[in-house]
Amino acid sequence: GQLVGGCGTIGVFSFYATKMICAGEGGMVISHNSKLLKFIRDRRDYDHKEDLHVRFNYKMTDLQAGLGITQLKKIKAFIQKRRQIAAFYNKHLNDLDVGLPKTRQGNEHIYFRYVIRLKKNCDRFLKNLQQNGVDARRPVYKPIHMYFKNIYCPQTTELYQKSISIPIYPSLTQKQMHFIVKQLKKNLI
Repeated sequence: GQLVGGCGTIGVFSFYATKMICAGEGGMVISHNSKLLKFIRDRRDYDHKEDLHVRFNYKMTDLQAGLGITQLKKIKAFIQKRRQIAAFYNKHLNDLDVGLPKTRQGNEHIYFRYVIRLKKNCDRFLKNLQQNGVDARRPVYKPIHMYFKNIYCPQTTELYQKSISIPIYPSLTQKQMHFIVKQLKKNLI
């Protein structure tokens, strides 16, 4: 019953183009800790400071903020549309031998991503989908452990190799959803 980001010490949100709320770039930090917020505000602006600390110009433009505020007003509709698309996918992909997203009892899913899990490595499947007009991708570009030598996380590696995120965004049309499902079925057989 509590919104994500309202619990814990700090909440960090991205407003990149593929996120739930898009403002082009930028993001937002929230906290109830005034000392932490003061520190963060100090570090986001480097001009007119009496001391020397590493600081960055991490401010959003007013135009980006305006776009973000407008999108925030529509967030419930965005989530509802994503849930409708997910219900469509669940219905039409249920007969395939793939793992579909699950929601724990008592929880609700907002479907920021719709990730399916294959039984085998998805490289060829992803390539076929992309060549046939479906912009499916792995849920992450590369798991963090793969950037380091001598670190092996077998479950993370397996999920990375077998999972794909298929398109799910509020402006997705029925025609596009049917096309995506058709391509998934065609390429899995």
